[in-house]
Amino acid sequence: MKILIIITLLLFSFSSFSFYPHSYKESREHFIKQAKKLKDQHPRLKLNSLKIPTFTNENLTTETLYISQSHGKKERLLIITSGTHGAEAFTGSAIQSLFMNEILSDQLLEDMGILIVHAVNPYGFHFKRRVSENNVDLNRNFSANEQHFTSKNSSYEKLEKFLNPVEPLNSSFSSDIKLFIRTLFLLVEHGKQKLTQSIVGGQYQFNKSLYFGGAQSEPNVNILKKEFSKYGKGYQSIFHIDLHTGYGERGKLHYFINKNTVAQSPALQKLFEGYTIDTESNTDFYETSGDFSNFTLQTFPQKKVIPIVFEFGTMDSQDIIGSFLSLKNMIYENQGFHYGYTSSESKLRTQEQFMDMFNPSSQEWREKVLKTSRKELSQILKRYSEMSLSND
Repeated sequence: MKILIIITLLLFSFSSFSFYPHSYKESREHFIKQAKKLKDQHPRLKLNSLKIPTFTNENLTTETLYISQSHGKKERLLIITSGTHGAEAFTGSAIQSLFMNEILSDQLLEDMGILIVHAVNPYGFHFKRRVSENNVDLNRNFSANEQHFTSKNSSYEKLEKFLNPVEPLNSSFSSDIKLFIRTLFLLVEHGKQKLTQSIVGGQYQFNKSLYFGGAQSEPNVNILKKEFSKYGKGYQSIFHIDLHTGYGERGKLHYFINKNTVAQSPALQKLFEGYTIDTESNTDFYETSGDFSNFTLQTFPQKKVIPIVFEFGTMDSQDIIGSFLSLKNMIYENQGFHYGYTSSESKLRTQEQFMDMFNPSSQEWREKVLKTSRKELSQILKRYSEMSLSND
């Protein structure tokens, strides 16, 4: 009996271990290996390594895997992207691995092309940061309009000194309490939804601050625009799933999009009929400026585009405590990176808590994410494959 229990536990652990990478390099190697194995089954498969410029000595690449549909004219293209926020790529790449192993099939490919983009932000993935090498939040950087980068967030400007202390970080329980008290005062003054939107919506004025959207398009964005245009050409419909972790109820899959994108994509409303779509208008979520989803719509203005974020919650950010801990982790990690730490203990504590927010080590959480992904992807893609592509 004991042996049976041990074997069961080992199999349970291996099921998520086999998908979850320990590092960017391991994940990249695994993705390439999987792609080459798939090519034996699907000779049409194209695998590309897109080099991302860096000032480091690292070889940083974004990999794309493309398989065209097998029958008839091009109809549907599914795009699955991971690692827009680098530190979130551990889960994103695990879900992509699951998709390649268990969901991708000849039947799915009959009238659907597949484009998988691994590690949109390889710098953030490798160095376990959320942002690019230029401290840019890529999900605030996707825009076809250069005027976007001159916009100002006056609400953020008032909070900038609170959000971005310029001294070395002393991470401790007492510093947590002080930050919590200051945050409570701001919550009373502004209200939770307004405060969240002011901070998280994005800003283009402070290049060492949180949620900086950049002064121009990042190389990652320009490279992906070419890839999307190349592979999306000829398809009638494009369904883009961008994989994220962090905000929302712990372990729950949130379907997240801003309300403007929903209005621009009637097909999204049809595809997700009966599902709860989180937008800033009906939840504690927020609207972002320069987000990836809207970029996909802009790239294919004449097509039926369905862009959506799959966001797996980690911190129960719908609650006051979870929301504060999320904000604290973001402030501390950014402060420590730019201005250093007062001790090695402060650095270790900050980095561990930051990574656990985006890549929880909990076996239970990981198993739940994979189980949910397996179920929901299968159901939603079946619905997408059967959805009418007419204009009605």
